[in-house]
This record gives sequence, structure tokens and C-alpha cells, in this order.
Amino acid sequence: MLTGQFCSTPLDDGNETFMPFVRVSITYGTHKSIEFEGLIDTGACVNLIAMRAVETMLGISEEDAKKGRKLTISGVGSHPNYAYGFEVDMVLRASSHKSSEPFVLPKATVYVCDSVSLPSHRNL
Repeated sequence: MLTGQFCSTPLDDGNETFMPFVRVSITYGTHKSIEFEGLIDTGACVNLIAMRAVETMLGISEEDAKKGRKLTISGVGSHPNYAYGFEVDMVLRASSHKSSEPFVLPKATVYVCDSVSLPSHRNL
């Protein structure tokens, strides 16, 4: 269970909502990433990371990323895309710097996708 505040996100009408952005770090083999921001999507069927961030997150090149377990995904963009899967250990923290103990997801699968355009949030 993650405790701590999630990120305040402004709405178009001037109000705000709190989105489930979290701080995430990934361990793949001997590489441990820095903490980065992630959006928890409980309706998603896969964990996606953008190809442009694969070296920072997994410590591998884009060429090596394309050697992962291949999967066709839809719902990202207007046509089916390929993603490449890797088994990692994922550590999640609530976005607040005063968050509690991390929540560890051992042996989680993340998919690297070169067509992913994820939302950006800068208030972590």
C-alpha cells in the first residue's frame, strides 16, 4: 500500500485533481535506475516505458531493447504497435517526498515501446 500525497494536477477549469503519479525505480540485471515519474493506470494491461528512456531506465541500448519479448499492443496511437518486454524489479513510492516505505513489485514485466507518448508531470 502506498501512502503519501499524489501529484496535484491542474484542470482546464482552474480546479485541481490528484493524479496517481508515483516515483518509480527499476532494477534490471545489475542496473538500477534513478527514480522517475510514472502514472498508475489500473486499467492498463501492460507496463509501458518510452523507447527514448530505455538507456536510463534499463541500462540498455535501443537496439538491445528490440531483442526483448515482442508483443503487439493497441490503444496507443491509431494503429497497433510493437513493444518489447523485460522482467524487472520495480519499486514504487507515492509522489510526495515524505512518502512512506516503498512498495516493491519483484519480477514485474515492463514493455518498451517506441511509439509511446506518455504524459509529463513536473511537480514531483
